[in-house]
Amino acid sequence: LLPELSSCGYPMNSKFDDLPSISESLENSVSIQQFSSLSRELGIFICFGFVLLENERYHIAQAVTNPEGELQALYRKTHLCSFGACSEQNYFDAPQPIDSSLSFDEEFSRLLPIFECEGYRIGIAICYDVRFPEIFRLLSFKGKCDVVLHPSAFPRDGLSWNWTHCVISRALENQIYVLTMNRAGKDFGASIFCPPWISPEDDPLRRTLESPTTDECTLDIEVRQEIIDNVREQVTFRKDRFFQLDEWLWGNEKGEQGV
Repeated sequence: LLPELSSCGYPMNSKFDDLPSISESLENSVSIQQFSSLSRELGIFICFGFVLLENERYHIAQAVTNPEGELQALYRKTHLCSFGACSEQNYFDAPQPIDSSLSFDEEFSRLLPIFECEGYRIGIAICYDVRFPEIFRLLSFKGKCDVVLHPSAFPRDGLSWNWTHCVISRALENQIYVLTMNRAGKDFGASIFCPPWISPEDDPLRRTLESPTTDECTLDIEVRQEIIDNVREQVTFRKDRFFQLDEWLWGNEKGEQGV
């Protein structure tokens, strides 16, 4: 997993004045070509960020290439941040509105793609998306995700400091793994990995605050199905949900058809 817009960089002032020169179409993406080749060479999945030019619209995008060197998934950032040091709405577009001609499953796959790796179902959310619990709820319940990859570019601007709390909340309330890979450098840093449940002795936020590294580094993490299963069995958040609230909120006939 590489951070948000890893292929072109994310300026601290969030000014993208030369989008035509850094954007890539899906058909002629140098980033996809290069990472596809690297995925095939190493036999691994790679999740990377770039500016996608699509139908004359610019998107903050995250792509996944698989061990066969194929494009496995492509996610377009849903929520664009435009406060503090960010001004994304001045430059980028959100995904196209919901297409009522498509089925729910077709729209879900278009807006929130999921891929499988070593038997785990993995979803993607980008940076500011973590402020909106609905995406993670959809990924974990409808998409049955075990892990959400969360590439980011959270700046140290005084307004974004509490994003780590949101990461932990999304992991615990959905009982999934969430890996946030923030950009490196003095203006960013403090990547965090949160499991489905944490204890006072193993609090990822405390570790992040005690060692808020801004240097480039790699995080080696472990995902275990038995931990997911044990947490969901012992701490019954998911089973105890009042599904009728989903029906009231989303207007579905049955709660399980919504979030």
